[in-house]
Amino acid sequence: MSALKEDGRQVLPEQLALRESVLGGTIGSIIIGGDAGTGTSGLARSISDELEISPENTFLVGQVVRQFKKLDPETQTLLDRMVDETQENRILKTNPSNPAIVESRLGPYLLSRARTTNPALSLIAISIELTAPKDTRMRRIRIRSIDDSIIDTQEELVDVYRDEASADVVTPLLERLTALETERVLAPKDGKLREFSLASITREEDRRKREDIERFRNTYPWFQDLDIPDPFFPGVVAYGKRVYDISIPTQHLTQKQVAQEVLRQIREFRQSEEFKRRVKTHSLPPSGDVFPA
Repeated sequence: MSALKEDGRQVLPEQLALRESVLGGTIGSIIIGGDAGTGTSGLARSISDELEISPENTFLVGQVVRQFKKLDPETQTLLDRMVDETQENRILKTNPSNPAIVESRLGPYLLSRARTTNPALSLIAISIELTAPKDTRMRRIRIRSIDDSIIDTQEELVDVYRDEASADVVTPLLERLTALETERVLAPKDGKLREFSLASITREEDRRKREDIERFRNTYPWFQDLDIPDPFFPGVVAYGKRVYDISIPTQHLTQKQVAQEVLRQIREFRQSEEFKRRVKTHSLPPSGDVFPA
Protein backbone atom coordinates (compact mmCIF):
# COMPACT_ATOMS: atom_id res chain seq x y z
CA MET A 1 0.00 0.00 0.00
CA SER A 2 1.43 3.39 -0.93
CA ALA A 3 2.20 5.91 1.78
CA LEU A 4 0.79 9.41 1.99
CA LYS A 5 2.88 12.53 2.44
CA GLU A 6 2.18 14.69 5.47
CA ASP A 7 4.52 17.52 6.47
CA GLY A 8 7.28 15.89 4.46
CA ARG A 9 6.96 12.54 6.26
CA GLN A 10 5.77 9.17 5.08
CA VAL A 11 2.53 8.29 6.86
CA LEU A 12 0.62 5.11 6.07
CA PRO A 13 -3.13 5.40 5.43
CA GLU A 14 -3.89 2.98 8.27
CA GLN A 15 -1.98 5.23 10.68
CA LEU A 16 -4.02 8.23 9.61
CA ALA A 17 -7.18 6.14 9.98
CA LEU A 18 -6.22 5.27 13.56
CA ARG A 19 -5.59 8.93 14.34
CA GLU A 20 -8.99 9.83 12.91
CA SER A 21 -10.73 7.09 14.90
CA VAL A 22 -9.16 8.30 18.16
CA LEU A 23 -9.12 12.08 17.73
CA GLY A 24 -12.17 12.30 15.47
CA GLY A 25 -10.80 15.32 13.65
CA THR A 26 -11.76 17.46 16.66
CA ILE A 27 -8.97 17.05 19.24
CA GLY A 28 -6.01 19.31 18.55
CA SER A 29 -3.81 18.49 21.51
CA ILE A 30 -3.33 15.83 24.17
CA ILE A 31 -1.87 17.10 27.45
CA ILE A 32 -0.32 14.38 29.63
CA GLY A 33 0.42 15.03 33.30
CA GLY A 34 1.08 13.19 36.53
CA ASP A 35 3.61 12.55 39.24
CA ALA A 36 7.17 11.50 38.42
CA GLY A 37 7.42 7.78 37.77
CA THR A 38 3.87 7.30 36.52
CA GLY A 39 5.04 6.86 32.92
CA THR A 40 4.06 10.18 31.33
CA SER A 41 7.09 10.43 29.02
CA GLY A 42 6.72 6.85 27.84
CA LEU A 43 3.01 7.39 27.17
CA ALA A 44 3.69 10.56 25.18
CA ARG A 45 6.18 8.74 22.97
CA SER A 46 3.86 5.73 22.52
CA ILE A 47 0.87 7.85 21.53
CA SER A 48 3.02 9.96 19.24
CA ASP A 49 4.13 6.79 17.44
CA GLU A 50 0.66 5.23 17.38
CA LEU A 51 -1.06 8.33 15.99
CA GLU A 52 1.88 9.51 13.86
CA ILE A 53 2.13 12.88 15.58
CA SER A 54 5.02 14.81 14.03
CA PRO A 55 8.18 15.07 16.20
CA GLU A 56 8.01 18.87 16.22
CA ASN A 57 4.52 18.58 17.72
CA THR A 58 5.59 16.20 20.49
CA PHE A 59 6.93 18.17 23.45
CA LEU A 60 8.19 16.23 26.48
CA VAL A 61 8.89 18.69 29.28
CA GLY A 62 10.22 16.02 31.65
CA GLN A 63 12.77 14.88 29.09
CA VAL A 64 13.94 18.44 28.44
CA VAL A 65 14.31 19.14 32.16
CA ARG A 66 16.29 15.94 32.77
CA GLN A 67 18.65 16.74 29.89
CA PHE A 68 19.52 20.13 31.37
CA LYS A 69 19.38 19.26 35.08
CA LYS A 70 23.01 20.33 35.66
CA LEU A 71 22.61 23.92 34.48
CA ASP A 72 23.47 26.82 36.79
CA PRO A 73 20.46 28.37 38.61
CA GLU A 74 20.25 31.48 36.41
CA THR A 75 20.30 29.49 33.18
CA GLN A 76 17.86 26.98 34.67
CA THR A 77 15.40 29.76 35.45
CA LEU A 78 15.61 31.00 31.85
CA LEU A 79 15.14 27.47 30.52
CA ASP A 80 12.12 26.93 32.78
CA ARG A 81 10.42 30.02 31.38
CA MET A 82 11.23 29.04 27.79
CA VAL A 83 9.76 25.57 28.44
CA ASP A 84 6.63 27.09 29.94
CA GLU A 85 6.16 29.43 26.99
CA THR A 86 6.62 26.58 24.53
CA GLN A 87 4.00 24.42 26.16
CA GLU A 88 1.65 27.40 26.50
CA ASN A 89 1.86 27.92 22.74
CA ARG A 90 1.30 24.23 22.02
CA ILE A 91 -1.78 24.17 24.26
CA LEU A 92 -3.19 27.45 22.95
CA LYS A 93 -2.61 26.81 19.26
CA THR A 94 -4.44 23.50 19.24
CA ASN A 95 -5.15 22.39 15.69
CA PRO A 96 -7.11 19.18 14.93
CA SER A 97 -5.59 19.00 11.46
CA ASN A 98 -2.07 19.00 12.92
CA PRO A 99 -2.42 17.60 16.47
CA ALA A 100 0.16 17.97 19.22
CA ILE A 101 1.17 16.13 22.38
CA VAL A 102 2.50 17.89 25.48
CA GLU A 103 3.87 15.93 28.44
CA SER A 104 4.02 18.26 31.42
CA ARG A 105 3.19 18.55 35.11
CA LEU A 106 2.03 22.14 34.63
CA GLY A 107 0.31 21.69 31.25
CA PRO A 108 -3.11 20.48 32.48
CA TYR A 109 -3.31 23.52 34.78
CA LEU A 110 -2.43 25.89 31.94
CA LEU A 111 -5.23 24.30 29.93
CA SER A 112 -7.67 24.55 32.85
CA ARG A 113 -6.70 28.18 33.39
CA ALA A 114 -7.19 29.06 29.73
CA ARG A 115 -10.69 27.60 29.73
CA THR A 116 -11.61 29.49 32.90
CA THR A 117 -10.21 32.93 32.06
CA ASN A 118 -11.65 32.88 28.53
CA PRO A 119 -15.19 31.40 28.60
CA ALA A 120 -15.49 31.75 24.83
CA LEU A 121 -12.30 29.79 24.37
CA SER A 122 -13.26 26.16 24.81
CA LEU A 123 -10.01 24.60 23.66
CA ILE A 124 -10.46 21.33 21.81
CA ALA A 125 -7.81 19.65 23.89
CA ILE A 126 -7.89 16.75 26.31
CA SER A 127 -5.88 16.23 29.49
CA ILE A 128 -4.69 12.83 30.71
CA GLU A 129 -3.41 12.00 34.20
CA LEU A 130 -1.39 8.91 34.99
CA THR A 131 -1.24 7.67 38.57
CA ALA A 132 0.64 5.00 40.53
CA PRO A 133 1.41 4.32 44.22
CA LYS A 134 4.50 6.08 45.52
CA ASP A 135 6.53 2.89 46.05
CA THR A 136 5.87 1.85 42.44
CA ARG A 137 6.92 5.25 41.17
CA MET A 138 10.13 5.29 43.21
CA ARG A 139 11.14 1.87 41.93
CA ARG A 140 10.61 3.01 38.35
CA ILE A 141 12.60 6.20 38.95
CA ARG A 142 15.42 4.15 40.51
CA ILE A 143 15.75 2.05 37.35
CA ARG A 144 15.56 5.13 35.13
CA SER A 145 18.26 6.84 37.21
CA ILE A 146 20.55 3.82 36.92
CA ASP A 147 19.97 3.65 33.16
CA ASP A 148 20.79 7.36 32.81
CA SER A 149 23.97 6.88 34.82
CA ILE A 150 24.98 3.90 32.67
CA ILE A 151 24.57 5.99 29.53
CA ASP A 152 26.57 8.87 31.04
CA THR A 153 29.38 6.49 32.04
CA GLN A 154 29.44 4.83 28.63
CA GLU A 155 29.71 8.22 26.93
CA GLU A 156 32.52 9.22 29.27
CA LEU A 157 34.34 5.99 28.44
CA VAL A 158 34.06 6.72 24.73
CA ASP A 159 35.61 10.12 25.32
CA VAL A 160 38.54 8.85 27.37
CA TYR A 161 39.25 6.04 24.90
CA ARG A 162 39.23 8.60 22.09
CA ASP A 163 41.71 10.70 24.06
CA GLU A 164 43.82 7.59 24.73
CA ALA A 165 43.57 8.16 28.46
CA SER A 166 45.76 6.21 30.84
CA ALA A 167 44.61 3.15 32.79
CA ASP A 168 44.19 5.14 36.01
CA VAL A 169 41.43 7.14 34.24
CA VAL A 170 39.79 4.27 32.37
CA THR A 171 39.78 1.66 35.15
CA PRO A 172 37.53 3.59 37.59
CA LEU A 173 35.02 4.20 34.81
CA LEU A 174 34.95 0.51 33.86
CA GLU A 175 34.46 -0.40 37.52
CA ARG A 176 31.68 2.16 37.80
CA LEU A 177 29.95 0.75 34.72
CA THR A 178 30.16 -2.80 36.07
CA ALA A 179 28.73 -1.67 39.42
CA LEU A 180 25.85 0.13 37.70
CA GLU A 181 24.98 -2.83 35.50
CA THR A 182 24.97 -5.07 38.58
CA GLU A 183 22.80 -2.59 40.47
CA ARG A 184 20.35 -2.59 37.56
CA VAL A 185 19.42 -6.26 38.10
CA LEU A 186 19.34 -6.18 41.92
CA ALA A 187 16.23 -5.58 43.99
CA PRO A 188 16.35 -2.20 45.79
CA LYS A 189 16.93 -3.86 49.16
CA ASP A 190 19.96 -5.71 47.77
CA GLY A 191 21.54 -2.73 46.05
CA LYS A 192 25.09 -1.67 46.85
CA LEU A 193 25.19 1.89 45.50
CA ARG A 194 23.78 4.24 48.12
CA GLU A 195 22.63 6.91 45.67
CA PHE A 196 20.22 4.39 44.11
CA SER A 197 18.62 3.21 47.33
CA LEU A 198 14.87 3.78 47.52
CA ALA A 199 15.40 6.08 50.50
CA SER A 200 17.82 8.25 48.52
CA ILE A 201 15.63 8.25 45.41
CA THR A 202 12.55 9.15 47.47
CA ARG A 203 14.29 12.05 49.24
CA GLU A 204 15.48 13.44 45.92
CA GLU A 205 12.09 13.16 44.22
CA ASP A 206 10.29 14.69 47.21
CA ARG A 207 12.71 17.62 47.04
CA ARG A 208 12.22 18.05 43.29
CA LYS A 209 8.45 17.94 43.65
CA ARG A 210 8.48 20.61 46.36
CA GLU A 211 10.70 22.81 44.19
CA ASP A 212 8.46 22.33 41.14
CA ILE A 213 5.33 23.31 43.07
CA GLU A 214 7.11 26.28 44.61
CA ARG A 215 8.26 27.45 41.16
CA PHE A 216 4.73 27.16 39.77
CA ARG A 217 3.42 29.25 42.66
CA ASN A 218 6.14 31.89 42.32
CA THR A 219 5.80 32.13 38.53
CA TYR A 220 2.01 32.05 38.34
CA PRO A 221 0.13 33.84 41.14
CA TRP A 222 -3.09 32.17 40.00
CA PHE A 223 -1.50 28.78 40.74
CA GLN A 224 -0.84 29.88 44.30
CA ASP A 225 -4.44 31.05 44.60
CA LEU A 226 -5.64 27.53 43.80
CA ASP A 227 -4.29 26.48 47.22
CA ILE A 228 -3.87 22.82 46.21
CA PRO A 229 -1.46 20.91 48.50
CA ASP A 230 -0.67 18.27 45.88
CA PRO A 231 -1.41 19.28 42.27
CA PHE A 232 -0.77 15.73 41.07
CA PHE A 233 -3.26 14.01 43.37
CA PRO A 234 -5.82 11.92 41.41
CA GLY A 235 -9.10 13.71 40.87
CA VAL A 236 -7.69 17.15 41.74
CA VAL A 237 -10.12 20.04 41.21
CA ALA A 238 -9.40 23.63 40.14
CA TYR A 239 -11.91 26.37 39.31
CA GLY A 240 -14.66 24.03 40.46
CA LYS A 241 -13.88 21.37 37.85
CA ARG A 242 -11.63 18.35 37.54
CA VAL A 243 -8.28 19.35 36.10
CA TYR A 244 -7.86 16.07 34.21
CA ASP A 245 -10.40 14.73 31.75
CA ILE A 246 -9.09 11.17 32.08
CA SER A 247 -7.20 9.54 34.95
CA ILE A 248 -5.55 6.13 34.56
CA PRO A 249 -3.67 4.04 37.18
CA THR A 250 -0.56 2.49 35.65
CA GLN A 251 0.91 0.23 38.34
CA HIS A 252 -0.45 -3.00 36.83
CA LEU A 253 -0.13 -2.08 33.16
CA THR A 254 2.71 -2.27 30.67
CA GLN A 255 3.58 0.85 28.70
CA LYS A 256 1.76 -0.55 25.67
CA GLN A 257 -1.32 -1.36 27.74
CA VAL A 258 -1.37 2.16 29.17
CA ALA A 259 -1.25 3.63 25.66
CA GLN A 260 -4.07 1.39 24.45
CA GLU A 261 -6.21 2.25 27.48
CA VAL A 262 -5.63 5.96 26.92
CA LEU A 263 -6.67 5.71 23.27
CA ARG A 264 -9.78 3.76 24.27
CA GLN A 265 -10.76 6.32 26.90
CA ILE A 266 -10.17 9.24 24.53
CA ARG A 267 -12.65 7.68 22.10
CA GLU A 268 -15.09 7.24 24.99
CA PHE A 269 -14.61 10.79 26.26
CA ARG A 270 -15.40 12.20 22.84
CA GLN A 271 -18.93 10.82 23.29
CA SER A 272 -19.42 12.62 26.61
CA GLU A 273 -21.69 15.64 26.99
CA GLU A 274 -18.75 17.67 28.32
CA PHE A 275 -16.75 17.14 25.16
CA LYS A 276 -19.72 17.78 22.88
CA ARG A 277 -20.27 21.09 24.68
CA ARG A 278 -16.63 22.05 24.09
CA VAL A 279 -16.89 21.33 20.38
CA LYS A 280 -20.13 23.27 20.10
CA THR A 281 -18.79 26.39 21.83
CA HIS A 282 -15.28 26.27 20.37
CA SER A 283 -14.00 29.55 18.98
CA LEU A 284 -10.71 30.91 17.69
CA PRO A 285 -8.26 32.23 20.32
CA PRO A 286 -8.65 35.94 21.12
CA SER A 287 -5.79 38.27 20.35
CA GLY A 288 -5.07 39.01 24.03
CA ASP A 289 -3.04 37.05 26.58
CA VAL A 290 -4.73 33.75 27.24
CA PHE A 291 -2.38 32.91 30.10
CA PRO A 292 -2.41 36.08 32.25
CA ALA A 293 -0.03 36.19 35.18
